[in-house]
Amino acid sequence: MCWVCRRPQKICWCAAVQPFHSDPEIIIVVHPREAKNPMGTLRIVRRHLSNCRVFVGNGPEIDAGFASVLQQGGRTVLLYPDAEAVPISEANQTGLPIDRVVVIDATWATAKQLLRTSVLLSSFPKVSLSPSGESIYRVRKQPAPHCLSTVEAVHDVLEAVRGSRVEHGALLKSFRSAIDMHLAEMAKSPQVRRIARPVVLS
Repeated sequence: MCWVCRRPQKICWCAAVQPFHSDPEIIIVVHPREAKNPMGTLRIVRRHLSNCRVFVGNGPEIDAGFASVLQQGGRTVLLYPDAEAVPISEANQTGLPIDRVVVIDATWATAKQLLRTSVLLSSFPKVSLSPSGESIYRVRKQPAPHCLSTVEAVHDVLEAVRGSRVEHGALLKSFRSAIDMHLAEMAKSPQVRRIARPVVLS
């Protein structure tokens, strides 16, 4: 067992990690239920982004974490694709730089719950992505073609705000490596196959 990525050594993806400091800063808000998910991609994001912050909890707990963030000033936006959201590429062209992007790691149902119960989270301007293709997360079922895993969403956010960079691509390199190794083990081991389960977001 690798105690860093929490995967069996046969499907450890740590060798592909290339840490970097992201701009804008990425803040991940995790619903407690998703934090226990062994197949989430948040660990890949945290290994790569040296300045990534993660808040786990429900509404009041999330608000307590964001209190320190707001004291830093700057522009914070929330990645959440609803009717109020504007494409992040457009939000990035307003002349006011995006300092940090909040990404929710949860199912659609629990993400809505977080927004209902977190005053600060729901106050951030919302942005959306326009994925060029379907998710490459072949071991988990996405509910619609435009839905992405957390690591894919973070990659696309960074590309939309700062353009294509090698370090951004490293996120997907680690992700693909993890998927390929997992699928190879699924073909041989029923135990590995059992932990692959469908979700909605991330």
